[in-house]
Amino acid sequence: MLQPVLDNYAFPVQIITEAILERALNKQRIQLIREELLNPENENNVWIRCKVPWYDKGIIEPESQDFIFSHVVIQHIDDINNTFFNMNYWLKPGGYVSHLIDYKSLGFTTRWNGHWTFSDWEWRILVGGRKFSQNKLPHSAYIQLFEAYNFKILFMSINKKANALTKSMLAKKYRMLSQDDLCTCESFIVAQKPLSA
Repeated sequence: MLQPVLDNYAFPVQIITEAILERALNKQRIQLIREELLNPENENNVWIRCKVPWYDKGIIEPESQDFIFSHVVIQHIDDINNTFFNMNYWLKPGGYVSHLIDYKSLGFTTRWNGHWTFSDWEWRILVGGRKFSQNKLPHSAYIQLFEAYNFKILFMSINKKANALTKSMLAKKYRMLSQDDLCTCESFIVAQKPLSA
């Protein structure tokens, strides 16, 4: 399923004009991008630069980025607090973040939200040695993180699924989840860092 759902999928000619397209699709520029894709660690690259480990705040200059985008990624990050700190640290004032977040169990359980029935230690056993599984944070926890790091939510779209879990089925840590959280399976959020502190 294509996400996020847009009102219109037509080419944005009012934003990307013929002149912009002509510059962007210049053959020399395209060739340079191809070459940089083959060597993303090269510090002299103009368009493509690979920065790892990305979770180290020193790897990317502070307030140097206009836009941070993730598509079904941040639900895999355990140290999500550090991730939000770094996004705020890297973004220029007025910069944007765009995240599609999947709250489902990602196939680890038969129920789409069954991951909330496992305690943390049970979940570690269930996912085994996999480096990336699901951090199990509900939608409301992400909203709190956006607020804690002063991101202003400009747009939010939420997808819901039926919840078949009762409070007694939930692990103790998750019994406080609202019906909203228990039914929210996906969200698409666009937010902005304030122009000034």
